[in-house]
Amino acid sequence: MQKPAVELPKKVGKYTPTEELGRGQFGIVFRAKENASGQIYAVKCIAKAQLNSMPKLKELFQTEKKVMRELFHPNIMHLYDEMETGTNYYLVIDYCGGGDLEELLKREKTFLEIDAVYYLKQIMNGFQELRKHKVLHRDFKLANIFLNDGTLVIGDFGFAKTADVATTRLGTPYNMSPEIIFSTGQTLYTNKTDL
Repeated sequence: MQKPAVELPKKVGKYTPTEELGRGQFGIVFRAKENASGQIYAVKCIAKAQLNSMPKLKELFQTEKKVMRELFHPNIMHLYDEMETGTNYYLVIDYCGGGDLEELLKREKTFLEIDAVYYLKQIMNGFQELRKHKVLHRDFKLANIFLNDGTLVIGDFGFAKTADVATTRLGTPYNMSPEIIFSTGQTLYTNKTDL
């Protein structure tokens, strides 16, 4: 699918963009500074036209915002602010300057056991919190785990669902759990599938 034609804005509300961090299917993510405090955030900019053209995606977007807005946990991406213009939605989230776990693994090639255990404990802590709030992530992969000053942060809740169970086949195919891959659209799976 073609990347969206979203440009880095000069200003978004009380935030000034400083650099583009990445592009996704529906928009871009950029680093921004809050003008009053100087605090650095990441701002996810989503093109309205593409999102609004598919009702299911709009529903998933609402769930993504709800999950990040309501959960306060060091291992879960948080939504601090949101805005919208005539053409875009903007989500102000944690800025994780260390990139993602997939990038780190590519650089390091392998992790020492002590580091792997450290990372795994943080991932499990985040998913324990998600499970407590009945959130299914459904797109768990290394590229959706971000590094924020030595702390792992689970992010990208674009396929998340708030429920005890689900049946929909969603996610990145090579990272899907067997429960999701072999789901027939009627087979139930729980948020245990994330881990």
